[in-house]
Amino acid sequence: MRGGGFLLPLLLILLSGCYKHFEFDTTPLNLPEVSLLLFSPASGYIGVYDCLKDSVIGEDEIAIRRDGKLESARDFEVVNKKVYVTIDWLQAFEKTSNIMRVLNLTTGNIEEVTCIYDPVHFCKINENHLFILTHLKSSEDGLFHNAIYNVLNEEVEEIVKTENEILFAVNYGDSVILCESQIVDTTAKFYLSLYSIKNKIFLGKIDLCGIIRDIPYIGIVKGNFFYIVSSHHVYKFSVEDMSFITSAELSEYSSFPYNVIAVDDKLYISFMEGEKLDVVDLVAFRLEKVISISKGDITTLTYSKRLNRIYGASIDTSRLYIINPDGEVVEREIMLNCSVCQGIQRIKILEEEE
Repeated sequence: MRGGGFLLPLLLILLSGCYKHFEFDTTPLNLPEVSLLLFSPASGYIGVYDCLKDSVIGEDEIAIRRDGKLESARDFEVVNKKVYVTIDWLQAFEKTSNIMRVLNLTTGNIEEVTCIYDPVHFCKINENHLFILTHLKSSEDGLFHNAIYNVLNEEVEEIVKTENEILFAVNYGDSVILCESQIVDTTAKFYLSLYSIKNKIFLGKIDLCGIIRDIPYIGIVKGNFFYIVSSHHVYKFSVEDMSFITSAELSEYSSFPYNVIAVDDKLYISFMEGEKLDVVDLVAFRLEKVISISKGDITTLTYSKRLNRIYGASIDTSRLYIINPDGEVVEREIMLNCSVCQGIQRIKILEEEE
């Protein structure tokens, strides 16, 4: 009995040395009237920037990337002042994840939600639903198991299975437009499909062969039209029947397009490595202007309707760019200095209506 009494505490000490319980570095944040959320997968943090005072007012940890832990966060979305983050690796390149994390910005609380394996990107359908994409085929049936997540019920409402990998998804009403990729004999083929969230069925599918002359990277809906941005062109489709209408050339290729936003009747397109923004006039449907970026590059974009300003961030230089869409010029460049400011991959505006 003496031996057992000695071994048990010793065993607990040894086990405690092998396992570390991670506490997330979070704090409740008083959100400014116009907040810019900064998402940095490299640091594992979400930062909050006050657009009226031009300062970072706080940052919360959403993925553990310290003390031997190397989680991979891929994308984020905001619903009702809660930040949803996809975690595709619990340990980089070793352990695949099937969770996403939910950060309540006002309380600092973090919850884990089981969703699908290898959750990668979000598409916000409405204030109640998120579409979650995966890049991993299921070992059960060889299909891609994407998910529709119900924010109100806090659960996966439906699994949407596809034969092909989804490159990106864009919401249109209560439906979602999917751009699918299929590899056939080392050749990539691309498709557009429309999935109804309400009826839970695919409403149509078209082959993009003969339409898309290069790789489709991102898409956006503006009015009754759907736009696909590739490395060299913007393609215009009708959202009613997904019929192709026309295309417009972009500026000289430097790297693949990373982000696109619509402001009034124009598209603003950022590139992964290009020191520029392409501005496409949707009325004339042509490249109108190329906005040069003097230092570094802009990889991600968002728009404040209240301030009528476009915000762009660089993944490499920790710079924030403020652009006036009326004059289509960079008004200011701000050098950010915080933990989250390294490797900013996505940004989003969170603002109160006036």
